[in-house]
Order: sequence, then structure tokens, then C-alpha cells
Amino acid sequence: MKFVSRKIRELRVILKPTDRVIDEQRRVTIIPGKRAEFMNYEYKTSDPEMIVSLRKHPSYGVEFAAAGDIDRYIDIYKETGKAPEEVKGQFINPQTNTLLSVPDFEDIKVEEAKPGPSKKALPEPIEPAQLEAIIDNRIKTHLDQLTATLVDLIQHKDDKPKKVFKCPICKEVFPSGIAVGKHKKLVH
Repeated sequence: MKFVSRKIRELRVILKPTDRVIDEQRRVTIIPGKRAEFMNYEYKTSDPEMIVSLRKHPSYGVEFAAAGDIDRYIDIYKETGKAPEEVKGQFINPQTNTLLSVPDFEDIKVEEAKPGPSKKALPEPIEPAQLEAIIDNRIKTHLDQLTATLVDLIQHKDDKPKKVFKCPICKEVFPSGIAVGKHKKLVH
């Protein structure tokens, strides 16, 4: 069976990590793991155990899928006109983690395009004077907010009383307690 990687050219999918076991004689025994290595976006296998493991892998349907599932996925995309990510969320069977086949969607109706302009109407051009007025207004608003914030910050700093460090002997004022200690050793 052929599996296809969606984005990564040389994807490596770890199905079972390599394990190390230490026996009674303290010898390390390496138990090889299982992995699928994609080359040029493809991985081919005929091992049924490997196929089942790949289909049950959490990245199945996201990073890689079976080649037949990709074809059905593309068909659904062509029918609905939705992005592949949107299609994936709606059309992957959560029990089997595989894409549902197209015949299951007979009751789904694709919305037809509504009449009217296909593109959004462009806004009317703005005169340079209007643009300048808009920019000035926004700058003034932001400056007013910044000024108010700075005034609040300054008032907050002024509201806190400054700690005073005085020499207990001569009552001289110092910026820190360490300076008071040095003063006492040198002067008194």
C-alpha cells in the first residue's frame, strides 16, 4: 500500500520507539522500534501490521494519508470548494481516522454562489486633508492617553514617602543605611 506525505518530503513517522533493556548481567539489549520513512513524499509497504499502525497513527490524515484517501480527499475538495483543512474536519471518520468516501455525501448540498459582486467593494478614496485630519486625531488621542498615564505614574511616585536615613548621633541625613553605617565608623 502506498502512503503519501502532504508537506514534508522526507517525513519520518515513529510507530514504536526504540527501547533499551538491561538484563540481570547488566548488559544493554536494544529492542528495535518501528518507523516509516517517506522518500520524495511516498512510503510503500505490503506489511499488514505496518499498514494498520500507520492508519491508527495520530498524524494520519494530517501529515500523511493513504494514496487512495488522498484522491478521495481531493475529489471532496473539488466538489465542495472548501479548503483541505475544512474538508478534513468534516469528512474524516473519527472511529477509523479515514476519509469517508464520496457516495456518503449525497445529502450534502453545496451552496451556490450568490449573485452580486464577487469581490468586496473598495472603500472610496480619502482626500489627503481628510487623511491628515484622521492621523492627527489618532495621534492626539494616543498622546492624551500617554500623558494621563505618565501623570498617574509621577503622582504615584510622589505619593510614596521617601525613606529617610539619619545618623542617630548627629541627625545628618543619608541616602541609604549603608551610608549611615560608614558615617558612624568614620566620624563618630
